[in-house]
Amino acid sequence: MYIANCVFSSLVAITGSCYLVATWQAFIIGAVAALLCFLSMSSAARWAPRRLDDPCAAFAVHGVAGAWGLLAVGVFARSDPRIEEGRGADGMLAGEKDFDSLFPYTHF
Repeated sequence: MYIANCVFSSLVAITGSCYLVATWQAFIIGAVAALLCFLSMSSAARWAPRRLDDPCAAFAVHGVAGAWGLLAVGVFARSDPRIEEGRGADGMLAGEKDFDSLFPYTHF
């Protein structure tokens, strides 16, 4: 069950950003999602085995991996060149950015 759910969590995490990321970035997003899913399933089995009613680990697959996929769009996304200028946005790791543009309110 762990292997199948980790594979499904990889697919859940990459679904939202598959159009906006490269293949190697999709692999990283899927691998991190599988790791997070495994950690959340094993921690739920260890700390709350009788209090959780989640026999197929739906929260680990859809909740945890979906949340990571949501955050991964903002990190890895590249704007589509076919979209008109000003409508697309790059993620934190895409394009020519410096620290000041990523965190504009850190100066005193």
